[in-house]
Amino acid sequence: MLNSDIIFFIPTKKEAEKILNIKKYFTSNHLEFGIYQDTPFIITGIGKTNSASAATLFYSSFNPKISILTGICGAYLNTNINIGDIVSIQYDYFVDEANLYNDKIITLAEKGFSPFKNNYGEFLTNNDYHIINSNTVSLIPTYNKLSNLYQNKTLASVENMEGASFGAIANRFNHKPYQIRSISNFCGDINIQQWNINLACNNLKIVIDNIINNQ
Repeated sequence: MLNSDIIFFIPTKKEAEKILNIKKYFTSNHLEFGIYQDTPFIITGIGKTNSASAATLFYSSFNPKISILTGICGAYLNTNINIGDIVSIQYDYFVDEANLYNDKIITLAEKGFSPFKNNYGEFLTNNDYHIINSNTVSLIPTYNKLSNLYQNKTLASVENMEGASFGAIANRFNHKPYQIRSISNFCGDINIQQWNINLACNNLKIVIDNIINNQ
């Protein structure tokens, strides 16, 4: 099944169930996956380490025509991206592999210790959606100052927890996946954050159905 021409990756079972009603899972090549419309959805797990591990396990054995990292993510406030929008991410940055000062971030890449070439993972893009750049973070900002530091460092529009490491590993195997996500919330101050997970998941399901049905 993992030899399919199109493969999806999604961070969590909660997203897979909420978006696609996947409830049954299988294991192959040490990867856990569910099936939706005869298409495998591999669960990467949350964060850089899990997504890098999943990408390494997969791309070391398989070379699909199309692979897509999907799921929900947050948008920075000072962009033209809204909750429920679908985005196609091109560059996903390692923004918090860095030194944090009071008013600025200096990435390890700027100090000559980039975790990966160019300090980002690169993805193919789909012109049907907002083409933007993203930050991948381990330290999730719950106040505006840190969120603004992340956004200003790379001029990214959104942030997630998996994309940079997943893309960078895929790139090492000479593969460019897509990363297509739906916006569930705005980043920043946890006390005033806006969320609409249902809208984000419903919109993403429409996109996934279209992709599968048009292959």
